[in-house]
Amino acid sequence: QCYLAVINGSASGGGYELALSCEHIMLVDDGSSRVALPELPLLGVLPATGGLTRLVDKRKIRRDYADIFCTTAEGIGGKRAVEWGLVDELVTASKIEEASLVRARLLAGTDDRSDRKGITLTPLNRRFSGDQINYGYLVVEINKENSSAAFTLYGPEEGCPGELEGVLAQGAEFWLLQLARELEDAILHLRTNRPDINCWVFKVVGESRILNSYDSFLLDGVGNWFLEEIRLFWMRTLKRLDITSRSLM
Repeated sequence: QCYLAVINGSASGGGYELALSCEHIMLVDDGSSRVALPELPLLGVLPATGGLTRLVDKRKIRRDYADIFCTTAEGIGGKRAVEWGLVDELVTASKIEEASLVRARLLAGTDDRSDRKGITLTPLNRRFSGDQINYGYLVVEINKENSSAAFTLYGPEEGCPGELEGVLAQGAEFWLLQLARELEDAILHLRTNRPDINCWVFKVVGESRILNSYDSFLLDGVGNWFLEEIRLFWMRTLKRLDITSRSLM
């Protein structure tokens, strides 16, 4: 995936760090738009969301430029921002909309996903029954007395399809994908609506042979775009779980 950042105004601190994660940064040339990492001169702390790392390692900015930039509270804009590599392109305000569309089409043209067959993510079947939340492969039981939630993850009854075509045929009902979506939905639901629950317990029910067949299929499919998307989905879901484990009260 390619991301384009268009800055019309000032991108300071986290705003510029977000732009740094993109493949291409466009800045409006109006005399006032600029980029900045003012944490050091204003707060006495280093940019902590990857700002310095992306400047030097990703964008290959000279270290002396990075030092000056990070100690300049007002930031840098205009031609100097392009010359130093802080942004990729400078565009006048009257042409920014047209230029950003052209750049977006160029970036889209470099993507090799034109021959990929996607799937439709159908709505999840989430059902509430008293203190229980039921999904297809996940059940969450809430115990109000001890403020806990028990997550039971159920494995599939049949082994993993041996071919990618079989996985695509199952679509959103493919076990690894459906369970990841259900688990993420349950995590977000409890974090948002049940702050009184401060202990989560997890249990997995299923036949190890079948579960291992899915693990092997996912690991053997390195390089396949669809399986890579599922792996990234699981990474995001487990990261949500990790953050939750450090924020439950």
